[in-house]
Amino acid sequence: NTSFSSSHAPRLRKEKELLAQLKLQRIDHPSEVLYVSTVSCYSKLFGHMIEHAVYVFRNISDLFKHTPISVKVSYIENFLVKFSDLKCSYSS
Repeated sequence: NTSFSSSHAPRLRKEKELLAQLKLQRIDHPSEVLYVSTVSCYSKLFGHMIEHAVYVFRNISDLFKHTPISVKVSYIENFLVKFSDLKCSYSS
């Protein structure tokens, strides 16, 4: 069980709760569950995406727990946000 897989189910649960709360319009598609998104929805999902990415990064290894804060900030600025945004856009 990886950090990603253990955090994937809770992230999807949060996304489904948000979809229900915002009552987004579903797009008719034969094999995928798709919705018409809004800026409001995306901004709320973005917080979940960042939370998910940070969780994965924290649990990659014990080495990361002891990484200097300046290096962690660099990871977040240069990798986490972009990775999380892309991953969630294509997987959600």
